[in-house]
Amino acid sequence: MSSSDDSDSDSDDSSLSYSDSDSSSDDDEETSGITGEQESQYNDIDGLVPADSEMGEIGTCVFQDGADGGSDRRLYGGVDLGSDSVHSYGGGIRGAIMALQEPAESHHEDDLSTSPPAIGATCEDGTVTTQKLGLRSTTEEIAEQKIQFLERRVKRDMSLYHQPLVQVQHMNLNYGTITRQNNQEPQEELIWCFECCCACVPARVSPSPRYTSLPGPSFIRVFILHPGGGDSTLSGSLEALNLNDAKSHYEAISYRWGPPKPRKAMLLSGRMVYISRSLHSMLLDLRHRHRDRILWADALCINQADYSERKQQVSMMQRIYTRASRVIIYLKGENDHVQDCFSVVQDLTSAWLTFQKSEVAIYNGHVSPESIYDGVISSFKMGRIAEIFKNCYWTRLWMVQEVVSARTAVVQWNGQLLSWTLLGLATTLIRNNASLWKMFTSAMLSRRAKTGFMNAYLMYRLPSAGFRTDSLSFLDLLRLTRNFDVTMPLDRVYATLGIPSQQTGPGRKFVTPDYRLLLEGLYTRVFHWVTTTHEIPLEILSAVRHTDKSIPNFPTWIPQWHVEPIRSIGSSHRKGMKFDASAGWSGKPLLEVSWRLDGRSLTLEGFVLGTIIASKPVLPPILSKAARVPANYTSDHRQALATWTAQHFPDNKYVRSRLSLTLTAGQDWYGAILRQQDALSKHQASFESWIQQYSPSQGNQIAAGDVKQYDQAVESVCRGRKLFAATGCQMGLGPECLASGDVVCVILGGPVPYVLRPCRGGRYQFVGECYVPGYMAGEAVAEWTTPSSTALNPRRFVLL
Repeated sequence: MSSSDDSDSDSDDSSLSYSDSDSSSDDDEETSGITGEQESQYNDIDGLVPADSEMGEIGTCVFQDGADGGSDRRLYGGVDLGSDSVHSYGGGIRGAIMALQEPAESHHEDDLSTSPPAIGATCEDGTVTTQKLGLRSTTEEIAEQKIQFLERRVKRDMSLYHQPLVQVQHMNLNYGTITRQNNQEPQEELIWCFECCCACVPARVSPSPRYTSLPGPSFIRVFILHPGGGDSTLSGSLEALNLNDAKSHYEAISYRWGPPKPRKAMLLSGRMVYISRSLHSMLLDLRHRHRDRILWADALCINQADYSERKQQVSMMQRIYTRASRVIIYLKGENDHVQDCFSVVQDLTSAWLTFQKSEVAIYNGHVSPESIYDGVISSFKMGRIAEIFKNCYWTRLWMVQEVVSARTAVVQWNGQLLSWTLLGLATTLIRNNASLWKMFTSAMLSRRAKTGFMNAYLMYRLPSAGFRTDSLSFLDLLRLTRNFDVTMPLDRVYATLGIPSQQTGPGRKFVTPDYRLLLEGLYTRVFHWVTTTHEIPLEILSAVRHTDKSIPNFPTWIPQWHVEPIRSIGSSHRKGMKFDASAGWSGKPLLEVSWRLDGRSLTLEGFVLGTIIASKPVLPPILSKAARVPANYTSDHRQALATWTAQHFPDNKYVRSRLSLTLTAGQDWYGAILRQQDALSKHQASFESWIQQYSPSQGNQIAAGDVKQYDQAVESVCRGRKLFAATGCQMGLGPECLASGDVVCVILGGPVPYVLRPCRGGRYQFVGECYVPGYMAGEAVAEWTTPSSTALNPRRFVLL
């Protein structure tokens, strides 16, 4: 869809400017601790809110996320994992856990009957939440049942169905392939697999037909991988399988596509074909020695040259992975320490299980985590765990729905197997235990390892009904998955469609993937779908950010999802962590969209709070670009910021209180909105201690506060933003591309205030969301509805 005519013909030259912060790149080998921005992203995933947060401990412990029963995981194909008691597995905890470490080849032949570890819960201070002495409450019984379910889930991850060759239609006809006639020599046929997840780039196929049309919309192809050993020729065939057939079983592979070249040969239904070397290597690694294996791999099982089939199969992706008997999380790349890496994960989780089943856990209410993990984990061993998450697999967005859709899953790396439940469990243990988290963050981690850990943590938590709740929206999914990579920008949207939310998931028709669309067309459709299906339509405006990566001459009010985001002020999947700047106004918000190609526009209604007269970045440019730790603040920048604030804001208690809130967008270090007086007082004390760092004139008259937590909140919120002074509303925090003359507005129906840029003809460009102290909870509407007030009057804004 063309957007060349979208700009107003009589607009002036006050076009949106931007910084080049997105142009910097981080070297994968760069090492440092967890930054404030990364910490805020972890906080978005966490379920247990710290006791010193404004929200208090309102969440539930997250350690049993993997133990949701079938009803809780129904969107993900939850099934009854059997009623066999976990106490009957036998063999001892450590021995049972280590049994899961068998090399892949030996495991393929026998179903394991082992006792996997489970997990309990810890409080914020690291102590263990235990049963009260001599009591057995209903809650405790439920928790025990969940632990048992989790144990069975780990066992299921490591077990295989011993089925004969899968029952598929037309099996004797080699359905879906061209069979070779008797005495006919194999013919070569080229199949080029391209680097792209879920078949986004068509494959080149030889002139002779390769795929036969599938019988119906519920059918997929599966690959029958024939047995073999060593370097013997790889061979197999494609067959059709009906997903509606409950008796059919197959394993779905979740993996990263490799480069199209070089290619290697294999026999497919007697025909010599060439596939990518990475796909060939993976299939060799998964091949059994003595029996067929039924697999689904998108690069081979989808006709990449058939656009209609590709589109239809991609829309079924979530169902394909849910229907699979097991999902294989296949990690590529050589590593000499895989067995050690997996062993540390098993040591960590088995140590927790040992404690959880001990009398100490039952009768002692306070046990330090050091006593649980003493001798089990160390900084060196934590580094081994980090090696797992440095693998590129954890960075790909398509992997999210593939993993969270799985009924059971196993991680395979260099021939070693590990239950996905165990690995996800380990991320939860580390993240939610103060001592383990400190040990992990203190390690010299690469950027990829830090991001991979966080992404895996999200994958493990997303299937939990307790995490999703009823309020998780499609917008939330786009925001939560912003750290994942995609090969094609369109997949930033398409790859999230199979993840259940209020608008997406099985049985919900939100959008159909269409790779013929331009980015402009997809982004426009997403805006329309969100504003017509979400509870708070205008929340999508908080996703707008203008950078040098933005599409030029495109409507300024439509988010461009390929642009690197910053932490949102107005969006959260937790209702208790959202602002409501237009509270008190109960009508349906004015939201008129004109889709004319010669002038697309959005008409809204609201109030002008003031006009920006000056602005100043809170963070030095190097921090805004590279997200470094606060230690990299330069003394010159600190002093310049102190001088600027002194010039534009009077130094009194009222102004300092507003400034303390503005620099953190009214939130504490965890991202919880500050509302209670005790929390506000603590926040103010932390601000006073923090400001002393760059304002030496304050001397030693500052109250003691938590400088580190306040600094963390500032770094997280102020990245990509500026502090501004404005008429009417005095101060605020807005996008880095704001400028003097921009107006600050509260839009009816909008959760936060926004910055708009006036153009000729009474129209505006949308700059972005902002924080304005004193106008985040409906104060503008209250001023308007007060009979004696004439300061604010509603007006219409036409956005270009």
